Amino acid sequence: MSLYDFISDAVKGLPVAEVLRERIALAEEKYSALEREVAKLKIEKDYAESQNKELRLELQQRAAEIHALQVAMKEAQSDADDKQCGDLPELQHKVLLLLKDCTRPMNTIYIAQRLGITEPLARHTADQLGQWGRANYVSVHLTMGKPPDYAIATKGRAYLAERNLL
Repeated sequence: MSLYDFISDAVKGLPVAEVLRERIALAEEKYSALEREVAKLKIEKDYAESQNKELRLELQQRAAEIHALQVAMKEAQSDADDKQCGDLPELQHKVLLLLKDCTRPMNTIYIAQRLGITEPLARHTADQLGQWGRANYVSVHLTMGKPPDYAIATKGRAYLAERNLL
């Protein structure tokens, strides 16, 4: 027996019964609509909770991937640091070692041939040494119509001396 039937039986003999029945029917209709809405919201809540759980698992997986990438990056940086000599990259270090024994400035063609690299790479590397921070490791000698010549500067000699390479 529904709530409507119970109340309907209780007010049968009363003169305002028809008005009450209509109001009760309306209230019961609203109550049914609210129950349907609650059921719908429960389904949506369950779906949202399952999505939340899936997203939390995915977040944990992504965090683990990020951690693994960070470890790999640190290892790669460590390997790169091992290939550097002190503060300077390996190729710049080799250029300084080459220039330390020369009695006169060298051009990039000669540097490239001695180190087995291309001339543009030799020029780029020597230029970096000439502009490394505020201190110049090499001095650049410019002559019109010729490629620049490079000689080891005081800072370059100090760099090599600190590493017992002079």
